[in-house]
Amino acid sequence: ILDELFAINSNILHSLNIKHYQQCQVDFNNNKKQIFILSENNQRYFKPNGLLVKCGQDNDITIIDIDDKKHPHMIRLNDLCRSTGVPFVKTRKGFHYYFKYDDTLESRIGGNYKFDILGNNRNALFPPAEYIYENVNERLLIRYKFVNGTIIPMSDEIKAFISQSLPLEDFIPIEIPIEIPIEIPIVKNDILIEEKPPTKSIKMITSPDDTSTSSTNYEETPTN
Repeated sequence: ILDELFAINSNILHSLNIKHYQQCQVDFNNNKKQIFILSENNQRYFKPNGLLVKCGQDNDITIIDIDDKKHPHMIRLNDLCRSTGVPFVKTRKGFHYYFKYDDTLESRIGGNYKFDILGNNRNALFPPAEYIYENVNERLLIRYKFVNGTIIPMSDEIKAFISQSLPLEDFIPIEIPIEIPIEIPIVKNDILIEEKPPTKSIKMITSPDDTSTSSTNYEETPTN
Protein backbone atom coordinates (compact mmCIF):
# COMPACT_ATOMS: atom_id res chain seq x y z
CA ILE A 1 0.00 0.00 0.00
CA LEU A 2 2.79 2.44 0.90
CA ASP A 3 4.53 1.84 -2.44
CA GLU A 4 1.24 2.65 -4.17
CA LEU A 5 0.89 5.85 -2.14
CA PHE A 6 4.42 6.88 -3.05
CA ALA A 7 3.62 6.30 -6.73
CA ILE A 8 0.37 8.28 -6.55
CA ASN A 9 1.94 11.25 -4.79
CA SER A 10 5.01 11.19 -7.04
CA ASN A 11 2.66 11.48 -10.00
CA ILE A 12 0.93 14.42 -8.30
CA LEU A 13 4.27 16.19 -7.86
CA HIS A 14 5.20 15.58 -11.50
CA SER A 15 1.83 16.94 -12.59
CA LEU A 16 2.76 20.13 -10.70
CA ASN A 17 6.15 20.11 -12.48
CA ILE A 18 7.91 19.45 -9.18
CA LYS A 19 10.82 17.13 -9.86
CA HIS A 20 13.24 17.60 -6.98
CA TYR A 21 12.03 15.47 -4.08
CA GLN A 22 12.96 12.28 -2.26
CA GLN A 23 11.58 9.69 0.12
CA CYS A 24 12.07 10.37 3.82
CA GLN A 25 11.33 8.90 7.22
CA VAL A 26 9.32 11.13 9.56
CA ASP A 27 9.37 10.57 13.32
CA PHE A 28 8.36 12.53 16.40
CA ASN A 29 10.64 12.22 19.41
CA ASN A 30 11.47 14.41 22.42
CA ASN A 31 8.88 16.97 21.31
CA LYS A 32 10.55 17.37 17.92
CA LYS A 33 9.58 16.32 14.44
CA GLN A 34 12.56 14.57 12.89
CA ILE A 35 13.12 13.85 9.22
CA PHE A 36 15.62 11.27 8.01
CA ILE A 37 16.72 10.60 4.47
CA LEU A 38 18.65 7.63 3.17
CA SER A 39 22.33 7.49 4.08
CA GLU A 40 24.96 4.76 4.01
CA ASN A 41 24.64 4.38 7.77
CA ASN A 42 20.87 3.92 7.97
CA GLN A 43 20.08 1.84 4.89
CA ARG A 44 19.13 -1.21 6.95
CA TYR A 45 16.64 0.62 9.17
CA PHE A 46 15.43 3.34 6.84
CA LYS A 47 11.62 3.20 6.72
CA PRO A 48 10.34 5.88 4.32
CA ASN A 49 6.88 7.15 5.19
CA GLY A 50 6.79 10.48 3.38
CA LEU A 51 8.18 12.66 0.62
CA LEU A 52 10.46 15.65 1.07
CA VAL A 53 10.07 18.43 -1.51
CA LYS A 54 12.81 20.93 -2.23
CA CYS A 55 11.55 24.52 -2.24
CA GLY A 56 12.89 27.50 -4.12
CA GLN A 57 14.27 28.07 -7.58
CA ASP A 58 15.08 24.44 -8.40
CA ASN A 59 11.41 23.43 -8.24
CA ASP A 60 10.10 26.92 -9.07
CA ILE A 61 8.01 27.06 -5.86
CA THR A 62 7.72 29.27 -2.80
CA ILE A 63 5.64 27.83 0.02
CA ILE A 64 3.75 29.79 2.65
CA ASP A 65 3.75 27.58 5.74
CA ILE A 66 1.04 28.62 8.23
CA ASP A 67 1.12 27.01 11.69
CA ASP A 68 -1.49 29.12 13.46
CA LYS A 69 -5.23 29.01 12.75
CA LYS A 70 -6.33 31.43 15.49
CA HIS A 71 -4.27 34.62 15.32
CA PRO A 72 -6.15 37.30 13.32
CA HIS A 73 -3.15 37.93 11.05
CA MET A 74 -2.83 34.20 10.33
CA ILE A 75 -6.55 33.86 9.66
CA ARG A 76 -6.31 36.70 7.16
CA LEU A 77 -3.19 35.27 5.49
CA ASN A 78 -4.81 31.86 5.29
CA ASP A 79 -7.93 33.35 3.66
CA LEU A 80 -5.80 35.23 1.13
CA CYS A 81 -3.82 32.12 0.21
CA ARG A 82 -6.88 29.86 0.05
CA SER A 83 -8.74 32.26 -2.23
CA THR A 84 -6.05 31.93 -4.91
CA GLY A 85 -6.86 28.29 -5.63
CA VAL A 86 -3.23 27.16 -5.36
CA PRO A 87 -2.44 23.59 -4.24
CA PHE A 88 -1.96 23.14 -0.52
CA VAL A 89 -1.11 20.46 1.99
CA LYS A 90 -2.89 20.06 5.34
CA THR A 91 -0.34 19.60 8.13
CA ARG A 92 -0.67 18.99 11.87
CA LYS A 93 -0.81 22.70 12.72
CA GLY A 94 -1.97 24.31 9.51
CA PHE A 95 -1.25 24.47 5.78
CA HIS A 96 1.49 24.63 3.14
CA TYR A 97 0.45 26.80 0.17
CA TYR A 98 2.34 26.27 -3.10
CA PHE A 99 3.09 29.38 -5.17
CA LYS A 100 5.39 30.05 -8.09
CA TYR A 101 8.92 30.80 -6.96
CA ASP A 102 9.29 34.45 -6.00
CA ASP A 103 12.85 35.76 -5.77
CA THR A 104 11.65 38.84 -3.89
CA LEU A 105 10.75 36.71 -0.85
CA GLU A 106 13.65 35.28 1.13
CA SER A 107 13.26 32.13 3.20
CA ARG A 108 12.28 33.11 6.73
CA ILE A 109 11.28 31.37 9.93
CA GLY A 110 8.41 33.08 11.71
CA GLY A 111 9.63 34.69 14.93
CA ASN A 112 6.66 36.59 16.36
CA TYR A 113 4.27 34.81 13.99
CA LYS A 114 3.72 31.12 13.44
CA PHE A 115 4.34 30.94 9.73
CA ASP A 116 7.38 30.46 7.51
CA ILE A 117 8.37 31.45 3.99
CA LEU A 118 9.94 28.41 2.35
CA GLY A 119 12.08 29.28 -0.64
CA ASN A 120 15.70 28.53 -1.48
CA ASN A 121 17.52 26.21 0.94
CA ARG A 122 14.26 25.01 2.48
CA ASN A 123 12.13 21.91 2.11
CA ALA A 124 8.62 20.74 2.93
CA LEU A 125 6.93 17.44 3.75
CA PHE A 126 4.47 16.05 1.24
CA PRO A 127 2.02 13.12 1.45
CA PRO A 128 2.03 10.27 2.17
CA ALA A 129 3.94 11.84 5.09
CA GLU A 130 2.71 10.67 8.46
CA TYR A 131 4.09 10.41 11.95
CA ILE A 132 3.06 9.73 15.53
CA TYR A 133 2.60 12.85 17.63
CA GLU A 134 2.26 12.47 21.39
CA ASN A 135 2.27 14.54 24.54
CA VAL A 136 1.15 13.88 28.10
CA ASN A 137 -2.51 13.91 27.07
CA GLU A 138 -2.74 12.25 23.67
CA ARG A 139 -1.24 10.08 20.98
CA LEU A 140 -2.18 11.06 17.44
CA LEU A 141 -1.46 9.70 14.02
CA ILE A 142 -0.75 12.75 11.87
CA ARG A 143 -1.38 12.33 8.14
CA TYR A 144 -0.56 15.07 5.65
CA LYS A 145 -3.27 15.59 3.01
CA PHE A 146 -2.97 17.19 -0.42
CA VAL A 147 -5.62 19.45 -1.95
CA ASN A 148 -5.15 20.04 -5.68
CA GLY A 149 -5.00 23.40 -7.39
CA THR A 150 -2.96 25.43 -9.88
CA ILE A 151 0.41 26.88 -8.94
CA ILE A 152 0.39 30.59 -9.77
CA PRO A 153 2.53 33.61 -8.81
CA MET A 154 1.89 35.04 -5.37
CA SER A 155 -0.45 38.01 -5.59
CA ASP A 156 0.64 41.54 -4.77
CA GLU A 157 -2.07 41.57 -2.11
CA ILE A 158 -0.49 38.66 -0.26
CA LYS A 159 3.00 40.10 -0.53
CA ALA A 160 1.76 43.49 0.65
CA PHE A 161 0.02 41.89 3.62
CA ILE A 162 3.20 40.05 4.58
CA SER A 163 5.25 43.21 4.19
CA GLN A 164 2.86 45.52 6.07
CA SER A 165 1.31 43.27 8.71
CA LEU A 166 4.09 40.73 9.17
CA PRO A 167 7.29 42.77 8.82
CA LEU A 168 10.42 40.81 8.05
CA GLU A 169 12.27 42.27 11.04
CA ASP A 170 10.00 40.09 13.16
CA PHE A 171 11.34 36.99 11.44
CA ILE A 172 14.43 34.91 11.97
CA PRO A 173 16.48 35.06 8.75
CA ILE A 174 18.10 31.98 7.25
CA GLU A 175 21.73 33.04 7.44
CA ILE A 176 23.47 29.80 6.44
CA PRO A 177 22.16 28.22 3.23
CA ILE A 178 21.89 24.44 3.50
CA GLU A 179 20.82 22.37 0.54
CA ILE A 180 18.74 19.24 1.03
CA PRO A 181 21.39 16.58 1.65
CA ILE A 182 21.24 13.39 -0.34
CA GLU A 183 23.25 11.15 1.96
CA ILE A 184 22.82 12.56 5.46
CA PRO A 185 19.76 12.81 7.74
CA ILE A 186 18.10 16.14 8.53
CA VAL A 187 15.30 17.52 10.64
CA LYS A 188 12.77 20.28 10.03
CA ASN A 189 14.55 23.59 9.45
CA ASP A 190 17.48 21.69 7.88
CA ILE A 191 19.31 21.15 11.17
CA LEU A 192 21.65 18.17 11.06
CA ILE A 193 20.79 15.50 13.60
CA GLU A 194 22.07 12.17 14.79
CA GLU A 195 21.89 9.24 12.41
CA LYS A 196 19.96 7.05 14.85
CA PRO A 197 16.17 7.07 14.49
CA PRO A 198 14.40 6.90 17.87
CA THR A 199 13.10 3.64 19.27
CA LYS A 200 9.41 3.58 20.13
CA SER A 201 6.36 1.37 19.90
CA ILE A 202 2.90 2.91 20.00
CA LYS A 203 -0.56 1.38 19.73
CA MET A 204 -4.09 2.71 19.31
CA ILE A 205 -3.61 6.04 17.59
CA THR A 206 -6.30 8.53 16.75
CA SER A 207 -5.87 11.25 14.16
CA PRO A 208 -7.14 14.84 14.39
CA ASP A 209 -7.88 14.78 10.67
CA ASP A 210 -9.30 11.28 10.64
CA THR A 211 -11.56 10.03 13.43
CA SER A 212 -10.67 6.42 12.68
CA THR A 213 -8.60 4.39 15.17
CA SER A 214 -5.66 2.21 14.31
CA SER A 215 -4.34 -0.74 16.31
CA THR A 216 -1.21 -1.07 14.21
CA ASN A 217 2.14 -1.14 15.97
CA TYR A 218 4.48 1.64 14.92
CA GLU A 219 8.07 0.64 15.65
CA GLU A 220 11.31 2.43 14.97
CA THR A 221 14.59 0.59 15.22
CA PRO A 222 17.78 2.51 16.00
CA THR A 223 20.84 2.12 13.84
CA ASN A 224 24.01 0.82 15.36
